[in-house]
Amino acid sequence: MSKAPTSKSPYAKNRITKFIAKRIEALNGVKTQRDIASEVGFSTPNMIAMMKSGDARVPLDRVAGLARALGVDPRFLMRLALEQY
Repeated sequence: MSKAPTSKSPYAKNRITKFIAKRIEALNGVKTQRDIASEVGFSTPNMIAMMKSGDARVPLDRVAGLARALGVDPRFLMRLALEQY
């Protein structure tokens, strides 16, 4: 018998997921998720929402752009992103 997944969002407990959610909340009123997505190079805010909720890993090739969009140190964000892999 297979075990049912304990969470629908496989990366929900990762530190980067929590960090991104907090940064987006801190930027509320300054930038929207659509603004952040555009700055990172995504055509829609869906990927930002998925990273924020833990449904998707942060693509390593987008860490630098995401760091700029969130106003954080890219080295710190990369360390958090690598924990997901």
